[in-house]
Amino acid sequence: MTPRVVRRLILSAAVVAVAVFAGPAGIARAQAAPATGRPVTVTRADLATAYLAFDRALTEHPPAAAQAGGISTAFDQATLAFFAGRNADAVRAIHGVTERLIQPGGGAASRLALRATVEPHVVRRGAAVTPILRIVPLYASADSATPAVARTFEVRILSDGGRVVATQSVTVSADALPGVLIEYPLAALANEVPRGRYRVIIAGTLADALAPSAFPSSEWFVSDDDLDAKREELVRRAATLDTILPEALLDAVTSFKSRVRVLTTRPSPLNITQWRTNPLALAHDLELEFQQLVTGIDPYAHRSGSLWRVLRTPSRSIPLRTYVPVAVARDWKPAPLLIAIHGVGGDEHMFPDALGGGLLLQLAEQHGIVVASPNGDQFTTPDDFDRLVAQLSAQVPIDPERIWIVGHSRGAGQALALAQSRSSVVAAVACLAGFGRVPPDTHMAPAWVALGELDPLAAPARLTPMVAAAQAAGMGIELTVWPQAGHTTVVGHALPDAVRWLLARTLQPAVPERR
Repeated sequence: MTPRVVRRLILSAAVVAVAVFAGPAGIARAQAAPATGRPVTVTRADLATAYLAFDRALTEHPPAAAQAGGISTAFDQATLAFFAGRNADAVRAIHGVTERLIQPGGGAASRLALRATVEPHVVRRGAAVTPILRIVPLYASADSATPAVARTFEVRILSDGGRVVATQSVTVSADALPGVLIEYPLAALANEVPRGRYRVIIAGTLADALAPSAFPSSEWFVSDDDLDAKREELVRRAATLDTILPEALLDAVTSFKSRVRVLTTRPSPLNITQWRTNPLALAHDLELEFQQLVTGIDPYAHRSGSLWRVLRTPSRSIPLRTYVPVAVARDWKPAPLLIAIHGVGGDEHMFPDALGGGLLLQLAEQHGIVVASPNGDQFTTPDDFDRLVAQLSAQVPIDPERIWIVGHSRGAGQALALAQSRSSVVAAVACLAGFGRVPPDTHMAPAWVALGELDPLAAPARLTPMVAAAQAAGMGIELTVWPQAGHTTVVGHALPDAVRWLLARTLQPAVPERR
């Protein structure tokens, strides 16, 4: 979930902390720096982090049947706050429902309310830069009905392998208000730890610092190279590609240039692609991709796994996540293509990384399905669909008889529209938490519709009559209503059945298309 609007929060000097920093070379003491007075906002990154924590908790701690409806309703209320532009309220509500999943009755929400980052996001070993641990409360963790108490948290920095490289004790005072920024210099930490990715974890106590309920607040990277200089070098080298490569490689060149722009040591919290990308891995991949391009090889063909790239169109480049199963890249036999379109406020990362803990990619690997997840805000026309199918078919062996679409919320409406306008290409669609009116004389691909019983946005009472009208007109539409599911939680329930249903559908005989 990502906002379009951010709000400034109240500043306060109400956080008190005395720090003890333990690094790999011993123990050093550091006092918290005073609040800077800079305004703090609830960003896209904060909302994405909160949502991913909820999604992970829902996957790892599924609620009992008696609690499932309450969890679905509570998360949908958070969604409504987000749609209303109340981002801090949305984050607080998401944290509250996450706490109900992982630690019913106390503690988790207060630590989830803290943003913990190490800045710069990427530090070069040997550079004259001191990493700073920054702690910010995003909202007041107590309400008027709850007595305010000071809370102490452990912030830990861990390697990818789980080794603790630093700890920091943080005490938040009883009267803390949102917006305080306190800072802890981490001395020579960047020179004492190896190159790699590190996670910043907030825990309620030292004892549960490594418990599953201690969600990573952010990531931090140590590099041997100046990645900003590497980006500028790649920008200069990429500028020559248009003049030396054939037109057949322009799609790949456009994706390469867009991927270069993601490489940064200071990612914007408004740019989820930058925020969630491992810059060390990206820098390595970009160097290899450039070498392939200059020798006339498309670096995105014959490539398995998950990849962020763009879809080139005459007017814009559309952000896109793709996934190619290992078996498809290895065997190079025609595979089905599933295009996944997210809802309002999401982005191209929703289906690959969330909506059931990244369940769609697990199902794709299991069944040998190529996945393409475009940014739905920009993937808006049948021509965009045509270009996506053509670009991927040039890079991966796509079975033209098995091109499917799954959409959530607004994305379900986009899937439904393509089922009509591209019925000679689309074999079937799955509409999750969304549907629309279909003209009775329309020819469309078969559709499977899944609605959540408790969904306030795509309410079954409103959409079921539309499905029934399409069925009465002879269209191949099936409907399932999931009990105790809401607008978002229905996706995790429905995806396995949706994929099984799609796997049984191949392209119907061609009829004239509507444009």
